[in-house]
Amino acid sequence: MVHQEIKRREDENKELNQFVNKLGSLYDEIRGFRHDFAGIIASLAPVIQERNINEIELVYKDVLLTTNANLQKLDYSAFDLKNIDDLAFRNALAKAMLEAEKQGVTFKCDVPGHIPVVDISMLDMIRILSILLTNAVEAAQEADKPLVEVAITNKNNVITVMIYNTRSKIPLNKRRIWEKGVSSKGDDRGLGLYNLKKLLGDYPQLSLETKVGQEDFTQIMTIQ
Repeated sequence: MVHQEIKRREDENKELNQFVNKLGSLYDEIRGFRHDFAGIIASLAPVIQERNINEIELVYKDVLLTTNANLQKLDYSAFDLKNIDDLAFRNALAKAMLEAEKQGVTFKCDVPGHIPVVDISMLDMIRILSILLTNAVEAAQEADKPLVEVAITNKNNVITVMIYNTRSKIPLNKRRIWEKGVSSKGDDRGLGLYNLKKLLGDYPQLSLETKVGQEDFTQIMTIQ
């Protein structure tokens, strides 16, 4: 029992270190952009004073447009967890983001408003979110354009979690995916949604809507 607790804490510390390292890399990118931008402004000052239109156009095309394109390639949305108070949400999202990056899946997370602590066991909430997010990341790996998008909103104290992912064109039966052993990932691998269904049954304030598209999959969970 003690060994399991030590192992769990070691795993948590490892994941935390990975997340901190990623944030450090992100900070370096932002700091580098600030430095570059300061240089760009400095180079523009004399040509503006001289009203040298040709030089201004050259700096705009060769420097500003390139810098803007590079900045747009950087996606910081997955790190925006400051509005979430619930540690279960933070834990599951951080793990999913790291796994998505490791597997080459674009991961986006939008949390526009405050998300309070929900009245659900932390362990169960982590399990529920982890199943949904793990399935999304795994399915997205098989897509032509691997993508997972998460949106979490709070309207009149009703929390809505929308998890969207791209997937392969393999036909999916919306009803059968909840059966034990059924999965789009192969035989005897469909335990996630089966276990999720049992977990949801313990919490009447939880509901889940599933939408299956030809090349995408969406789960919408509502917490009353």
